Amino acid sequence: MAESLLVAAIMAVAGVVKGVVGLGLPTVAIGFLGMMMPLSNAIALLLLPTLATNAAQAFGRPPWAVLRRIWPMLAGVVAGTFAGSGFLGAPWAPRVLGGVLVAYAVLGLAGVNPRLSPRAERWTAFPAGLASGLIAAATGVFVLPVAPWLQAIRMPRDELIQSLGLFFTVGLVSLGALLAASGALWEVPLINTAAALAGAFAGLWAGTRIRHRLSQAAFVRVLFAALGALGAWLILS
Repeated sequence: MAESLLVAAIMAVAGVVKGVVGLGLPTVAIGFLGMMMPLSNAIALLLLPTLATNAAQAFGRPPWAVLRRIWPMLAGVVAGTFAGSGFLGAPWAPRVLGGVLVAYAVLGLAGVNPRLSPRAERWTAFPAGLASGLIAAATGVFVLPVAPWLQAIRMPRDELIQSLGLFFTVGLVSLGALLAASGALWEVPLINTAAALAGAFAGLWAGTRIRHRLSQAAFVRVLFAALGALGAWLILS
């Protein structure tokens, strides 16, 4: 019971981060859960609550216009996740990802803000998704390079949040298939999964309310600061 309450508290904190910036739930949670259990089990525990909160983020409004724009990237995510199956739970991967996140956040806060033309968007979509799938197979975290790619194609804030939800949902379904095949998915106690779901949705609700009070400029600053903090946490945890 004590472990379930701790899981719920961790997921509530992670849910607030996701509600504010649209990402970060597994990144925050894995840093804490990894102290309590093997990395593969932590990823398996996060699968259902992360998938559920991402589905809520992705399908809160009709997704078809966004899907028409980003479907090649989503196809790359699926391909990359399965191609990276041999890296599942690699112990070195979170620190590598953390270093890249910190570097990206520093550039963003410094005002380095690349822009992709519509032509460049089309030919970079699949490779961006492929790379993100490979990274996520090792770390359980879907962030790079799709998050900066979505910013570089200049999506409005609400479309960016919805695109991230779609990206995470597709990626997690692929990752879940890998975990099921490896057997890690079935090692998570049901009570911990229920606690994780409750905590994640409570935090998501609170974080979404905070996000709606932010201006576009403040949202961008918070997004980069959150990415930097997440990266630092991965390096240190």
